[in-house]
Amino acid sequence: MVCLVLGGGIDFQYDGSGTLRYCNISNATKGIHLSQYGEVSNCNIHDNTLCGIYLPMSSTYITNNQIRNNGYYGIYAQSETNSVIKGNIITGNSIAGIYYDLYSTLGVNSGSASNAIRNNGSGISFSYNSDAYFGDSGIGGSNSICGNSGYEVSATSNSYVIVQGNWWGNNPPNASEFYADGTSYIDRSSPLSSDPNPTMQKINPLAFNTPVLDAAQSSVIDWGSFFDDDITEALQLFIAGNYQDAANKFEKKFNKEKDVKKKKYVLAKISQCYSKMGKKGFIDYLNNNVRPELSKDDELYAVALELEYLSFLREGKFESAVKNLNYIRDNFSTNEEMYKHSLFNLGFVYGEYLKDINKAKEYLTELETKYPNDYLVLNGKMLILDEDPGNFSNKDQFKIANSSTSNPNQFELLNFPNPFNPTTKISFSIPQKSQIRIKVFDVLGREVANLADGVYEVGKYEVTFDASKLPSGVYFYNLTTGNNSISRKMLLVK
Repeated sequence: MVCLVLGGGIDFQYDGSGTLRYCNISNATKGIHLSQYGEVSNCNIHDNTLCGIYLPMSSTYITNNQIRNNGYYGIYAQSETNSVIKGNIITGNSIAGIYYDLYSTLGVNSGSASNAIRNNGSGISFSYNSDAYFGDSGIGGSNSICGNSGYEVSATSNSYVIVQGNWWGNNPPNASEFYADGTSYIDRSSPLSSDPNPTMQKINPLAFNTPVLDAAQSSVIDWGSFFDDDITEALQLFIAGNYQDAANKFEKKFNKEKDVKKKKYVLAKISQCYSKMGKKGFIDYLNNNVRPELSKDDELYAVALELEYLSFLREGKFESAVKNLNYIRDNFSTNEEMYKHSLFNLGFVYGEYLKDINKAKEYLTELETKYPNDYLVLNGKMLILDEDPGNFSNKDQFKIANSSTSNPNQFELLNFPNPFNPTTKISFSIPQKSQIRIKVFDVLGREVANLADGVYEVGKYEVTFDASKLPSGVYFYNLTTGNNSISRKMLLVK
């Protein structure tokens, strides 16, 4: 297929599969909207208002494309999307190059991935029970993930990310370029010592001549023990595409596992195995093997409802999907992440499948009223309502100022939101009474703001940086105290 598409983008709706090759797609709201199965290869996807490629409930191969300068995301995937991403240049996307949400998996089943993911707002982000095998045992690595103004990789809300054997711009990589919250895990071992994709830098719209600054060693949680022999063996089968054997291994693991966190992860992988096989029967598995052991107020019961909701979507049982989500909304409102996602997903079902945009707005308005600065509000406006959120106050997908990874024995420095316009809050923690100075610098090393200068007692503090009179670009904020110096970077997008 050879085509030129301007304005409307390419939209494969529910039950829509397709192959796109050698296309130029620009100036659309969403460049490509692809559900179900598909391939996107050798395309130039650029300057679309919201995102380059939108993948809800999709199983897609994305290879050898240039995905650049899209308004918010290069690739956004949600709702148990499983995709392979290889050989792409992904650059200049203002929030993130790649974002995976809601039980979605980024993987490569053979060979090197060899993507260049550079100079985006953030590199790769995972949220709400999503995971990645983007470099593991010699499969899927050799990516160049560097120069992104936010985190190179982040993982939040029970996400598990394996990104071994990649180039991070430095060797060893700077630990402050990675973020895993207290529920999530990143394995970035075996980093490469040089760039495996040096010629994949032809498009570099956000390159800045940035100074070398000191950086703190922020924590990436070592949960290697989480992936015990049983889970590792099943994952290897899953990555290799042996989904039936993987499902059998995961089911055995679920039956004997006592740890609830592992059971949640394993149950999600069982669901993904059924999805990859295009096989019905997961709902029967839940009814026969999972629910009989659970009470209806158990969090694992709600996880089963979420995964069943995804199965209902695949089978076209939309009213049943809505019923599951309303049960979670009504009965698990104290679980903030589940409650927020139930509202977002209700908007998604009504907007994407039932084509009732007013009902979708009703749920998304409830979400915005209760959580006005949550990233799901941004994504709901963009991806479900096709609205440009404009000066939405939170263009950052990681609210980490009060993260459970905080260590009271270390100096810590974070800002939220990032990217921002025009203000952001800089939070810092002080483990002992100290003389503190916090300054902001532009990319030439010129001081543009002095936010704190004085003696602070032990505790957590927050200051506001107002950049309303400054131009868009990368800025650095630095905390100094005695012999300690910590710097972070942030992106102002006007």
